[in-house]
Amino acid sequence: MREVRRRPKAGPEPGRAPRRRRLALTRPVASAVLAVLAALAVLAAPVAASALPGSADAAPSPAPPVDPSAAAGGAALTLRECFSDAPEEACQRVPHRSLEFAGGVAVSPDGTGVYVAARRYRPAGPGVDALTEFARDPDGTLHPVGCLAFGGSRGCRASPVSLEGVGRLAFSPDGRDLYALTDFGLVVLSREAGGRLRPIGCVVLAARAGRGTGGCERPAARAPLAPTGIAISADGADLYVTGAMKEAGFPGPAWVGGLYELARRADGTIAPAPLGCFGPADAHACATIDTFHLDEPAVTPDGSALYAVGYEGIWRFPRAADGSLGAPTCVLWAGRGCGLATPGYQSLAISSDGSLLYLGTTHRTAAFSIGPTGALTKVASRPLPSDHLTLSPDGSRLYGAVYDTGHGGIRAFAVGGGALSPLGGPFAVEGVESMAVTPDGGTLLATSSCGCGGALLALSPNRKEPLR
Repeated sequence: MREVRRRPKAGPEPGRAPRRRRLALTRPVASAVLAVLAALAVLAAPVAASALPGSADAAPSPAPPVDPSAAAGGAALTLRECFSDAPEEACQRVPHRSLEFAGGVAVSPDGTGVYVAARRYRPAGPGVDALTEFARDPDGTLHPVGCLAFGGSRGCRASPVSLEGVGRLAFSPDGRDLYALTDFGLVVLSREAGGRLRPIGCVVLAARAGRGTGGCERPAARAPLAPTGIAISADGADLYVTGAMKEAGFPGPAWVGGLYELARRADGTIAPAPLGCFGPADAHACATIDTFHLDEPAVTPDGSALYAVGYEGIWRFPRAADGSLGAPTCVLWAGRGCGLATPGYQSLAISSDGSLLYLGTTHRTAAFSIGPTGALTKVASRPLPSDHLTLSPDGSRLYGAVYDTGHGGIRAFAVGGGALSPLGGPFAVEGVESMAVTPDGGTLLATSSCGCGGALLALSPNRKEPLR
């Protein structure tokens, strides 16, 4: 049995309390934020019409957009507005301090709602397991309208279902339901009038499930999975969750990659019997996959395949018409197959026409063409690392983020037709956890768990020529 080499965690070191750091924006960007807040004080903007009437969660209208000329150091992104629950930050405050250790972010397909997940640092540590809801105006301005937490922590609305460790978020294609990964599995939330969320179901995938999970579905194949990644098919019929399964062995159990295939019912909830699962050889009722890590799943636009990141390679699963996945193959690797090699694969994104796959590693960002059989051929590469990747809806821009500001924060690339050209300089911000682009392509949303309390940043792309 091989010893697993775990991917380094991009957060506070286990066993230590998180450091309290300021949100690391560059000086010009911080100055722009202060200018926006000063303008807000003068203009005294009214309460947003999209905030729920009479709600205690409703907040004053955020500041107007930052002038594009305020971009820091020629960066391809300008800070439009930001929200934080830390009083020392030059950002707008959100009620209830529900952004502490912010993680996943998702925007509704119609562009009118933005949702941010935040999780507690250890069960008895600081923070709160919560989902914060924002309304988004036609001009892109955001308004906090509420938050949801198990038991009503910090004055949020009470969720009857546990949100412990809530992280990655994904919307159904019709925008009706939001799916949230937690430490125990998956929570299904219906998007109600005014953009507020209501839990309507849950699925336990992990070996341990605490309070607030008594009514959750338990998949028939009892192979526990610690979930880390989620993808939904374009037709909304199937949902895929990747993560880690425990494999028995010498000198002790090892965590290896795993995947569950789940069917979505007409009401948005998840059917209790999975379509299938993949895991180590001793995973009960699961097909075998031999990988040390499985994350960032993505279904191709035509629905013919699912790709996922292994720490040592990229895996491709053929997908049948009923949503079930076939035997996976390693289509890209860093040395000796998808086994032990030079690790560092982090994230991927697939173009809307399904012709290109973008890959972020600890050392590079690259573009690959996808062949008729799913094989990958490198067409462009830049020596710039990316922990997280996301594409603009029109496929013209790729955004790459690194958790550590020492590598540049968030970068923008001009892409398409095999191009991968950096646009301007990086937008410097530390602790980037997740990104999403609004359907109109006008705003990049990014979360930061910078140790200062957590933040949501709304960034506007600037018109920049590719760097030569």
